Amino acid sequence: GPTEAENILLIGSDNRGSGNEKYGEDSGTQRSDTTILLHLAADRSSATAVSIPRDLMAHVPDCTRPDGSTKPGRFEQFNCAFQDGGAACTIRTVEDMTGVRIDHHLIVDFTGFKKMVDAVDGVEVCVPEPVHDTKAHLDLPAGRQKLNGEQALGYVRARYSIGDGSDTQRMERQQDFLASLINKVRSNGVLLNPLKLYPLLQAATASLTADPGLDSLSELYSLVNSLQKTPSD
Repeated sequence: GPTEAENILLIGSDNRGSGNEKYGEDSGTQRSDTTILLHLAADRSSATAVSIPRDLMAHVPDCTRPDGSTKPGRFEQFNCAFQDGGAACTIRTVEDMTGVRIDHHLIVDFTGFKKMVDAVDGVEVCVPEPVHDTKAHLDLPAGRQKLNGEQALGYVRARYSIGDGSDTQRMERQQDFLASLINKVRSNGVLLNPLKLYPLLQAATASLTADPGLDSLSELYSLVNSLQKTPSD
């Protein structure tokens, strides 16, 4: 059938359990270090991604905490919305802030991110200068290279060792990385080869938390499929 324009909120959660403890203490809270609002044109001729800085000051509306209590709305850092009220609160904050209605959301945690990169057999990046980041557990030479899941996670999370240490530069790097990931998925026949696509979608469904409109293999597949004609730039 005809596709519709869709707005999808991508949330990267820093849930550090299950083997990711070295990236910081798992204090039981989870923050959204990465939030990207993705708009897909109805004819899929274009896709627009807008990163929302985690430290942006925003009006976070009244939100329901995991224990069922209400946290009154206030003006605070954007990623407090996810920490206190999860995806629902983040979505309401973004809708209030932008006036854009969110149709779907996807939350990916550290483990899920690594699994998806490994499922496509690594992603190429170009690193302008060598990186030695003890916080991100990352050592990379300068130049073009292929990163596996573990390295890729360090690369998109690194902040202190690359560039000027700012969150805005990290967002730029994350967008570049996502573009490389999409190119990899589209270029080497992953989409057309069920043997390659299935492990990727399985890695995705096993590690993504999604709303009911995107939480099955078939729904994700038709979304991915509809993006085949979208130019990657």
